[in-house]
Amino acid sequence: MNSSLNVYDVLVVGGGATGSGVLLDAASRGLKAALVESDDIGSKTSSASSKLIHGGLRYLERGEVRLVAESLRERAILQKTASHLVKPLGFVIPVHSQSRLRGTSKLFGLSATLWGYDLAGSIRSSKAHKRLSVEETLKLLPTLQRQNLVGSLLYHDAFADDSRLCLNICITAQKHFGADIFTHTKVDGFTSPGASGYAEINCQPDASVGDGNPFTLRSRVVVLAGGLANGVLSELTRPDSGVGIVPAKGVHLAVHSSKLPLNSAGAIDVGDGRRIFVVPWGEYSYFGTTDTPYLGPVGAPDIDASDVNYLLSAINARFTTKLSEADITGGWSGLRPLLKPDEDASDTTELSRKYEILTPTPWAIVVAGGKLTTYRAMAQSAVDLVCEKLDHQRNSMTSRINLVGSYPVSDRANIATRVKSYLPNHLSADAGSPVAEHLIDRYGSQAVSVIKTMGQDLRAYEALAGGDLAGEFEYQIKHELATSINDLLMRRSRIGILDYSKAEQELDAAADAISNYTELSASQVETQRAQFLSSIARLRVNRSNATN
Repeated sequence: MNSSLNVYDVLVVGGGATGSGVLLDAASRGLKAALVESDDIGSKTSSASSKLIHGGLRYLERGEVRLVAESLRERAILQKTASHLVKPLGFVIPVHSQSRLRGTSKLFGLSATLWGYDLAGSIRSSKAHKRLSVEETLKLLPTLQRQNLVGSLLYHDAFADDSRLCLNICITAQKHFGADIFTHTKVDGFTSPGASGYAEINCQPDASVGDGNPFTLRSRVVVLAGGLANGVLSELTRPDSGVGIVPAKGVHLAVHSSKLPLNSAGAIDVGDGRRIFVVPWGEYSYFGTTDTPYLGPVGAPDIDASDVNYLLSAINARFTTKLSEADITGGWSGLRPLLKPDEDASDTTELSRKYEILTPTPWAIVVAGGKLTTYRAMAQSAVDLVCEKLDHQRNSMTSRINLVGSYPVSDRANIATRVKSYLPNHLSADAGSPVAEHLIDRYGSQAVSVIKTMGQDLRAYEALAGGDLAGEFEYQIKHELATSINDLLMRRSRIGILDYSKAEQELDAAADAISNYTELSASQVETQRAQFLSSIARLRVNRSNATN
């Protein structure tokens, strides 16, 4: 690599939501910026969330009003700047009680909390909550237990494809503001700035996606946004400066929508002081999350029998459709990087989702804690500090930057007409409309660019087992930073987490695309195949004792 091209004002380590946000904020302020990620963009915590952009109703119930207000403000911003990815979603909170009087009292109490949620900012970008009758509740959650159901409350938040949100943030930084992005590259160490004023960052690329040759980047400031890796990274910048992080494991499971039909999302009281979400996603429904302390390896937590038992028991206690392990088509598991309190944390559900920005050295900044919804605010605060260190007088503009693919919701029909006009002439009208809708849902206003890459060969528009189009992989490799099979099937498409079996059926097509549109060798592609199958197996193992 040409070292003269690898000198930066700010270098971000970590390609999750926060790191991606820092990259965009810094680059859009005119700083020369780069990002280094050990895996793929959004490959860890940021692709294993509940897929919700929300204020956090339970945080309001705990009195964290400021966090909720900030989250709702950020939700409103994202619904404008990432409209193709962040979409309104209604949530039903059903109330069951053997005593109608107690149930009605609980509904009034929840309504009071939801008025607080509305007034904290939800109503500015959505509808006010409302009470639903038993019949109205069952229309939205058809298989909910009717027995002892008193009614429900409907409030509004938003759904987001978290992995693609991170990706679009990075691509926006790269395409519009000249940022550099190095994925599948580990940071092995830092050398403090000398007389040059630049720290040196030692990088080791993954040999399965490139030549594996190490290289060095230089930067005036380094921002560590590695989530659970922040402790290790900060130790590399200065010994004994590790960040206190408590890993909390969160698991979600997916089933076909016929097994758990949903006409709305739901926040379901499971009787242990917590609620789990049930959420519709295309042909699937998913439910979660667990929230348990985690002591294992932080790379990729398994889904084990206790996770499955807990979630199946919770769902089966409130829905008439009795789910078993055999009904599970997919799922995902991730670790939340929660700030460590002064006392020992035995219950991670009580830990705050607040964030902190720390400076272990004059040239390194650590962004720790937080939640997906507030990534942009976290990034803005971090880059404010970067600008202060560099004496760079530019304010953040990310609240006004539309991410690549975003479009005004009112333009959806016009975009659909334009997309259809670019589809191959020989594609039937019956096939063309679903293809156009699929591409717009995934790529937004970039759908036409996808079609131009896919070309006019009808074979490119054939649907694979999981619904992906055969030609999409080419676009994702050429224009969406995908360099591995896992990148394609686990994150550009989400079939790898929604349906393990269908993802395995798409494996050959993904491997062929990597072979055809990259310069990787046959042995590298085989290594990637094995890595993908290992990823799927990790999410399937340790479930033999689950409830049936």
